[in-house]
This record gives sequence, structure tokens and C-alpha cells, in this order.
Amino acid sequence: MEKVLRLLVVFGIIGLVFVSIQVRTRCIELEASIGKARIQKKALLNKQRLLMAEREKLLSLQRVRYVATERFGLQEPDRKKVVFIVEDGLQNGPVNVTSYETPVGGKD
Repeated sequence: MEKVLRLLVVFGIIGLVFVSIQVRTRCIELEASIGKARIQKKALLNKQRLLMAEREKLLSLQRVRYVATERFGLQEPDRKKVVFIVEDGLQNGPVNVTSYETPVGGKD
């Protein structure tokens, strides 16, 4: 009986050693995985910062004006050719369209 008990204790100790080794190995794997995730997070945050700066650059008023004039050939409207649309307050009714008039004595 004593031999069986010793044998069980030895197998128990060996089993505990293997379990503890497996737990430590898993912890090391998880630490490595966390380290990689932190590095990836840092890279993604940097990329997000760069993309936000690029978005701000593309949406800047000067950039929009440059693209409109140079790329699409648009130009500032001539004040004489501006048309104002005034609603008379009628729901779904007719709309008055009036053009800009030059002040008296002004040049066209």
C-alpha cells in the first residue's frame, strides 16, 4: 500500500510540474502576443494621426479653392451675373428670381 501511495505522489508531483510548465509557457505566449498587439496599436495610431492630418490638408479651404480653379477650371462668380432667389413665404408657391443690379451711376 505504501508503494502505491508513493507512486501516486510521484505521479502527482510530475503531473504538477508538467501543468506548471504548460501554464508558464502559455503566459509567455500571451505576453508575446500582447507585445505584438501593443506594437501594432502604436503603428495604427501613428497611421491614424497621419491620415487625419492628410484629411485636414485635403479639406482645407486653400486646397479646395486650388482644385476648383486649377483642376476644374472654375472661377469666382462675377457680381453682375449673380442671381438671388427669394422665397415670398408661400409654401410650395412660386419663387421670385431677381438679378443683382448695379447701383445708380455705377459701371456694368
